[in-house]
Amino acid sequence: MSSFERVGSFGKAMDKYFRSGDGGGLPNPSSKPPTATAESGATQACEEHGVEMLLSETEETIHKKKLTRVTLDFARLKSQGIVTSDSLHHQTIEEYRDIKRPLLQNAFGQGGISVNNGNLVMVTSAVAGEGKTFTSVNLSLSIARELDRTVLLIDADVTRQGASRMLGIDHHSGLTDLLSNPTLGANDVLVSCDVPKLKLLPAGQGHPNVAELMASENMRHLTEEMAKRYGDRLILFDAPPLLAASEARVLAGLVGQILLVVEAESTTQFMVQEAVSKLDKSKAIGLVLNKSRQRTSSNYFYGPHQSVVE
Repeated sequence: MSSFERVGSFGKAMDKYFRSGDGGGLPNPSSKPPTATAESGATQACEEHGVEMLLSETEETIHKKKLTRVTLDFARLKSQGIVTSDSLHHQTIEEYRDIKRPLLQNAFGQGGISVNNGNLVMVTSAVAGEGKTFTSVNLSLSIARELDRTVLLIDADVTRQGASRMLGIDHHSGLTDLLSNPTLGANDVLVSCDVPKLKLLPAGQGHPNVAELMASENMRHLTEEMAKRYGDRLILFDAPPLLAASEARVLAGLVGQILLVVEAESTTQFMVQEAVSKLDKSKAIGLVLNKSRQRTSSNYFYGPHQSVVE
C-alpha cells in the first residue's frame, strides 16, 4: 500500500489495520426544522434602495443575495453524530482537525506541497454504509471554522442523496439539474445556510443517466471552473462508493484529492485494495478509519468512532 499517500496520522492506523488482516465558527444550534426561502437580490435591492444602489453593489454581493437560503436543524444533526458548536465531543473535533489539515495544505500549496486541482476533494468509500456522508458533513463544518477559508459541499451521490437528506435540502434543485438544464446557472442551485462560510449544492432531481452526466463535458467544465474561480474555497464532493457506482470513478478523475473512508472491523482489506485499484495513483489519496474504537498510545482515535449509518 506504499504506492499512495495517506492523510496525516490516519496512515498509521491503516498500516495497523492492514497488518491485522481485518480487513468562522458555527451558530447556536436550532431545534427548528429546515426551512428554505428564495431570496431575489435584484427585487429586494430595487424596492429598498433603488436601481442606483443595485448597480453600485459588487457582483459578489448580488451573487449572495440570489442564493436560496436554508436554516439547518442542528439539534437533528447533533443527534446523528454531527459535531455542532455546542458538542462535547472534543476528541472528535480534534480528529477532524487532523483530517482537514493535510487536505488544506495540499489544496493551497502550504508546506511546499502542490497538488493540481487540490481544492477539489472527493470523499468516498469502498461500499455503502462506511460513513462517507457522515465524514463529508463533519469535515465541511470543520473547514467552515477556518478563519480564511470557505467550503462548498456538493452532494454527488445522486442515487442515495445522503448529504442532501441529512441537511434537509433533498427537495431542492441541484447538481443534476445544473448539468442537464442549460438555462440554469450556479446561482439557481447553490444553497446558502446559517453557517457563514459554508455553501451547499444538493444532488438535485433523479436522473436516468447519472453516470453519463458525471462523464459529460458539462461536468468537466464545471469542476474546472470551480477549481480556478474559487481559489480560497475547498470544494468537497460527497461521492458514491467506488465499488457500487461507476460515476464515482469518473468523478475521481476530475478532482485533485480523494479521501477514502474505511469502516473499522467491517470493511475487508480486499475491498479497500479493490477500491484503491480504481483510482489514479498520481492523485493525493488519503484514508480515514471510521468507527474505530481502539486508542493509540497518544490517546487519540485514528478516525471518528461513532456508529453511524450513511
